[in-house]
Amino acid sequence: SSNYIQTIVLYPISLIVIHWHTTHTLTGLLFSRIRYYSKDSSLYSTKILKQSLVFTNLFSSFCIIMTSLEKQLKRLKTPQTEAFRQQKYRVSFLYDRKEAAAIDCDTHARLAHKGFKKLLKLNPALAQYEDLFSEQSKEVERAVLQRDENEQLSKLCRKYINNSIVPFFMLNDCHETLEYLIYKYQVHNYQTNDLLCALLPYHETRLFARALQVINNLDTTLWGWLEPYRKEGVAVPKQRIIDVLSSRSKLPLVTLLGDKLIEINRDSSRAGIYTSFYTTTMMCVLERDLDESFYQAFAQHIDRAIKKSNNSNLFIAGLVLIGYLAYTQELEESYLERMVERLGKARNKLREKEEKNQQFLDEYYNKVLAVIKHQLDQHKNNK
Repeated sequence: SSNYIQTIVLYPISLIVIHWHTTHTLTGLLFSRIRYYSKDSSLYSTKILKQSLVFTNLFSSFCIIMTSLEKQLKRLKTPQTEAFRQQKYRVSFLYDRKEAAAIDCDTHARLAHKGFKKLLKLNPALAQYEDLFSEQSKEVERAVLQRDENEQLSKLCRKYINNSIVPFFMLNDCHETLEYLIYKYQVHNYQTNDLLCALLPYHETRLFARALQVINNLDTTLWGWLEPYRKEGVAVPKQRIIDVLSSRSKLPLVTLLGDKLIEINRDSSRAGIYTSFYTTTMMCVLERDLDESFYQAFAQHIDRAIKKSNNSNLFIAGLVLIGYLAYTQELEESYLERMVERLGKARNKLREKEEKNQQFLDEYYNKVLAVIKHQLDQHKNNK
C-alpha cells in the first residue's frame, strides 16, 4: 500500500512543487536580467533577447517533461491501482455500498461456497473450480500477484464464468458466486471482456443492468456505448446491440463476440444460451447494409467456428449463419468450396460423438448444403 500511496499521492504532489519552484525561479531570473540590462540601453536590445530565448527554451523543455510525466501517470491507471482506489468502498453486485462494507471476507466466502455447492448439483463438471471458493482463497490478494500467477487465475476465472455465469446467471446461487468473483478476484476490473460477453445474452434483464453498474471503467472502443445504460442502471434493448454491431467502428467487438462463441463452446457443454444469442443477433445484423470488411471478418469467424466445432450447438450455429450469408450475399467460389469441405468433415466428426442428434444435424446440414451448392452452380454458369 505504501507503493500505491507514493505513486498516486506523493509523486503528483512533488511534481506540482517542482513545477511551481522552477517557474518561480525562471521568472525571477528573467526579470532580474531585464532590470540589470535596462540600465544600459545598448546592451538591452541584444543580450536581453538572448537571455529571454534561453529561458524560454528551458521552460519549453520543462513543459515537455511535464507532459511526458503526465502521460506516464495515465498509464498507471491499471486494474491494480483501480483495486487500491476501491479499498475505500466495496463495489457489489448484490448489496448497496453500506451493506457491502459491513460484510467481511469470511461471510462472502461462506455464501459463495454454499451457492457453488448448489450449482454443483446442476453441473457436476464445475467441481474443477472449487478452489476459487475454498478457505485458502480468502488469502488471495490479486493486486500483489506475480504476472504468471495472475494469468493462471484469469484462466481459471474465465473458465468458471463460461461454465457457470453463462448458463446459470438468473439463479440466486450463481449470484453468490459472482459476488465473490467481484469481491475477491475483481473480475470486473481484470476480466471485463470475459464478464460482459458472458452477461450480454441477458442484456434485457434487470440483473444485467445491475451487473453493468459494477464496472466503472468501460473500454470506450468496445463498450463505450454501454455507458449511458450503466449510469442509468437500465437494461439494453436488442435493437441497440444490433445497431452497434452493424457499425464499422465496432468490428473489433464483432470479432470479440465471435471469438467468445468458439471459446465458450470449447470450455462448456452448456453454451446454448450464448450460442443462441450470438446466432440470432448476427442474423439481424446481416440484414443491414454492411461494408465488405465486415463480411470478410465475419466469414472468417464462421469458417473457424465450423472448423473447431466440438458440439452440435456450435456446428448448428455455424450452419445457420453460413446458410444465411450464402442466401443473402454473393460469396467467393473458393470460400464456398472450402465451406462444403469443412461442413462435411465437421458433420462426420459430430455424427460419431452425438448419436442422439444425428437426424437433427443431417436435416440442417442438407438444407444449408443445398443453399451453398445453388450459389456454386451460379458461379459455374457465369463463367
